[in-house]
Amino acid sequence: LPGGMVSKFVGETLRARDAMFYACTGRTFDGKKAAEIGLVNLSVPHKQLRKETLKLAKELLGKNQNVLRGTKHAIRAVMEMDWNAAADYLNAKGAEIKMRDAARGHDAYAEGIRQFIDEKKYKPVFSPYIGAGEGKSSDSANSGGTKKKAAAARAAVKTTRAKKAGKKTAKKVVAKKVAAKKAVAKKAVAKKTVAKKTVAKKTVAKKAVAKKTAAKKTVAKKSAAKKTVAKKVVAKKTVAKKSAAKKTAKKRAAKK
Repeated sequence: LPGGMVSKFVGETLRARDAMFYACTGRTFDGKKAAEIGLVNLSVPHKQLRKETLKLAKELLGKNQNVLRGTKHAIRAVMEMDWNAAADYLNAKGAEIKMRDAARGHDAYAEGIRQFIDEKKYKPVFSPYIGAGEGKSSDSANSGGTKKKAAAARAAVKTTRAKKAGKKTAKKVVAKKVAAKKAVAKKAVAKKTVAKKTVAKKTVAKKAVAKKTAAKKTVAKKSAAKKTVAKKVVAKKTVAKKSAAKKTAKKRAAKK
């Protein structure tokens, strides 16, 4: 048997067949199924849970809290009553709401009717009447104090937006400066790299010229050495010829 008052709660909240099915099987179900069988009102993804909860809370805060309180009591109470008893209870609850409103100088019924019929400012169902959440009339809700608050709120929103815009602009300026510095640094590095390559090329060229010059000098020395050797050879041959000629001349003289 489901513990405590679970059977009572499930029987009143779910359809009879769903209540019987889950109570007897004990099966589990997710949020979507809970909304489908009426156990909860809404099922939303976890990421949207806070947003939707705050949205509902703001919607309820915008309503007359005395009326909201009385409505919750009435819905719960009349479920167990017959029609006559329910009518008496609801009349009494309506009177209680008027008394609670009167304690703060307000009349929800009269204010809603006036805004709907006379002022044409309020459309039932689509939104609460003006000033419902604060318990004020449409005149007092639009009075100087409220206007000042509204103006201050708008000014605060503008200031916040301006600050955000200023921060974004400042961030963009800083980002541009950083990008500019990086670009300058890259150009400087590129120039240094080009300068190094240029120096390296010049050094290579100088070394090549030096090698060529040294090679030419070496060739010239070798050529000069060859010429010197050739001169010596020619000189030796000349000496040898002269010596031979002298010997020949002596021989001839001796014969005579």
